[in-house]
Amino acid sequence: MADPLEKALDLIELASDESTSQQERTSAAVKAVRIIRKYKLLSGPLASFANNEFVQAAKTLFGAVTDPKVVQSAKKVRDGVSRIRRR
Repeated sequence: MADPLEKALDLIELASDESTSQQERTSAAVKAVRIIRKYKLLSGPLASFANNEFVQAAKTLFGAVTDPKVVQSAKKVRDGVSRIRRR
């Protein structure tokens, strides 16, 4: 895998790009969050830099993930998957 920080930043950029589909943006945001958690990118040295480019990008990402439209879309996908699994 490429540098986790660079990969997360690329995914955050994709998640923030309004020219991509909502589904692709949501998917990129979720993948970025997983990388951030896995590699603990918001702890350690990065945590001390409030104006750090990564921290600012992460704030944008988390804002997108908590957007009511994104949450509603994620719930619809979850419900659809649940219905398929029950078949």
